[in-house]
Amino acid sequence: LLQAAESWARAMGCPQVELWASFTNERARRFYQRHGYVPAGVDEHWDRGGGSSLFHKDLESEVRASD
Repeated sequence: LLQAAESWARAMGCPQVELWASFTNERARRFYQRHGYVPAGVDEHWDRGGGSSLFHKDLESEVRASD
């Protein structure tokens, strides 16, 4: 599913993909990092505790690396 979303984004000319992952969802955070996503340095704290972090992946540099 992630690869399909990234392929669609490339086809649409998107230079990067961004997503949010909950602070407490370590499994998801590791999954995204294994697939090339890096923390963007932006966190969102929720009123009732917890929060999430923004991750991004540069699709253009990935294309250049494969050329």
